[in-house]
Amino acid sequence: MNLGQKITPKSVVINPNKYKELKSLSTSVMQVTTRVDQELFRSYTPAELRLAKFLLEITELENREIEKGRLAVYPNQQQTAERIRDAFDESEDILYVLVAAFTQSGKTGSMLSLIKEYVTNEIIPPENVFIITGLSSVDWKEQTKDRCPESIRSHVFHLNELNGNFKEAVKDKKDLLIFIDELHIACEAGNKPQTMAKVFQDIGLSNPDYCYENNIKFVEYSATPSKVLKDRMMCAERYKIIKAVPPPNYVGPRELRERDQLLPNMDLTKLANCTKLLDFIKNTYGHDYRYHLVRLPPATLHHGPVIDALEGNDSGMFASNSEHYHGDGNIDKIEKTLEKPPSKHTFIFLKNMIGCAKTIENKQHIGVWFSRFVKKPTPASVIQDLRLTGYNVPDDVYIFCHDKIIDKYLRSWDSDFRIPFDNPSNRVTRGRDQWAIDLLGHEYNPLRTDNLKWYIFDSRENTERFAELNLNLKMRTRCKYKPSGDNNLLKTAEQLAMAQYQFSTSNDRWKRIICGSDDKYAVYWDGNHPSAPNEITGLELASVSSE
Repeated sequence: MNLGQKITPKSVVINPNKYKELKSLSTSVMQVTTRVDQELFRSYTPAELRLAKFLLEITELENREIEKGRLAVYPNQQQTAERIRDAFDESEDILYVLVAAFTQSGKTGSMLSLIKEYVTNEIIPPENVFIITGLSSVDWKEQTKDRCPESIRSHVFHLNELNGNFKEAVKDKKDLLIFIDELHIACEAGNKPQTMAKVFQDIGLSNPDYCYENNIKFVEYSATPSKVLKDRMMCAERYKIIKAVPPPNYVGPRELRERDQLLPNMDLTKLANCTKLLDFIKNTYGHDYRYHLVRLPPATLHHGPVIDALEGNDSGMFASNSEHYHGDGNIDKIEKTLEKPPSKHTFIFLKNMIGCAKTIENKQHIGVWFSRFVKKPTPASVIQDLRLTGYNVPDDVYIFCHDKIIDKYLRSWDSDFRIPFDNPSNRVTRGRDQWAIDLLGHEYNPLRTDNLKWYIFDSRENTERFAELNLNLKMRTRCKYKPSGDNNLLKTAEQLAMAQYQFSTSNDRWKRIICGSDDKYAVYWDGNHPSAPNEITGLELASVSSE
């Protein structure tokens, strides 16, 4: 079995007639060990019976979603799944596919579509499919399991289960397809491995060579992949990045901005801002009563005064008893509250919940979403706090947030994350965080020269003499390339040159020297630069290769 193999009708092993028969008998297959005569199924292998059971589960899941007035997989999600499949098909070297997707744009649907295609075509059995996250969230797990066929549900793990059940389930196994949701949360913080990174190290999943030898593939999702790209930048030959395009009816940060539904956040610990919020609600909605969801400030000390200021007003338009929720596991309770219109404007105070990966379905009675205000917000947390994105978003919902960061995020998205939205200066540089340019493979790149020149040398002495003769460039005392993250992601001198490593828009970065992991030295420069040499001298100094 090979995840990289082309999925075509020819790859279906089951005889077409038997396939149809299995599908028609799938209801009985569910009871094969109890109520159905075993003789009936002697002509089928265990794998065929598992496939029939899976087909039934998919049918039941699709029918259940239809009863709710929606589809299990929408056309745009199917398209994303096909692009993931094609990425694996392009090269057997591809181990990782990162899907950049807007919040609430339907990631689970593309997972389901890909799983269905691989399992149905016997590329991989359902017991070898895993869905994990760096979130410590019961809500995420329950929502994800509910959207998966039964055969997959036991292989859905959140953060607190990775070092136990997940680790034991995948240890020493081959031919795996692992989905990682909200990957940015699982990235390493500095040099200290987080839980997922540590588990991966323990069982070999952080080693690309191990994954390649054991046919282990990863599909990773993130709405905010800047940090992810930093961690994956050294594995370009085994990595593919795609952007999931949402359907026309999707309402995300761009649509909210264009519809003037994003408003600047305020510090509610300053009680005058509470008054401003109350006045906004009264002037905007009047007696059209709504629920207003407020994420409280991080300091517990401030919760009481903020709550008292908002629900203690005497206008008669606000409910005196608001709803309070703290921590994970309350999504169903909140959804039940949101089903019916309130009799007065009602605040729902959220403490450390409904953050990343939480979906709110009932939006029709919501007025204001007030994101948590912090003085120095983490850009990724601001994006992930946009929980009222997705579908069926009313055009009179208003979101108070750090809107300037949203603007930076949209510019970053449009540049295919070449401009990191978490870069305070918003300046394009050619450092390690810019390897996204090479991974994405798009045309737009203000840094890339179409006339890159480079030479590779075996010795430091020859490198220094060549660089001084031709570029008036002196080698720094330290020019050894040191990658961040896993040491398995080292790059040779030639790879560094081809990627234009550390090129920058600043005038002094058009020519560079670097020593790669192969202990060879690359000298490379922009041949279009006004100071670039017309003729090259000193190549008799033992050049190894050239452009």
